[in-house]
Amino acid sequence: RKTYLLFVSGFCLVQWACSYITDFTVFALVYGLAGGACQGALIVLPLYVCWRYFPASHKPRVSGLVLSAYAISPLFTSVLALWAINPLNDGQSLLAEDGRYYFPDRVALRVPHFLRLFGLVCLAVGLLGVLCILEPRFDQDDPQQLELLVNDAQAPDTQTESLEQRKQRELKEQIENVSHVSLSEAM
Repeated sequence: RKTYLLFVSGFCLVQWACSYITDFTVFALVYGLAGGACQGALIVLPLYVCWRYFPASHKPRVSGLVLSAYAISPLFTSVLALWAINPLNDGQSLLAEDGRYYFPDRVALRVPHFLRLFGLVCLAVGLLGVLCILEPRFDQDDPQQLELLVNDAQAPDTQTESLEQRKQRELKEQIENVSHVSLSEAM
């Protein structure tokens, strides 16, 4: 919980700090490096929490759900960005000086406001997420939980088995099965 709270708060602070930076190079470095580090941690931590809670057989499905939540988040943040940056849906206009299209100044001046708002929204959602983190309970007397723990501990060995190792193991099992059948038929 503390680590997640640290990175959620860090991301909010990066958003807030970047809203005051006026040099593009500094903005790109701070937003890209510090914001990226916080976002990277914020994607790994929910996976870690879920992997601790669910048995190995459910980890792929849980991982997919967690990662899909990150994948669909732009659907919500783009609506928030439009509402905060360009609520009147102003179009671009041509500047005769360089022949490029730009948004009006009132749109550009609202970008820092969006960064601060986005940081606060992420902090609020992150605090809600921190409250939802549950530590897995383990009862040593429950044989079903003990079996899940044993299966979970053995799962990485079978998952990391190479294709060649699996073929060799299956061939060995087939040879053993054939030899047992041949011996039983001979008797």
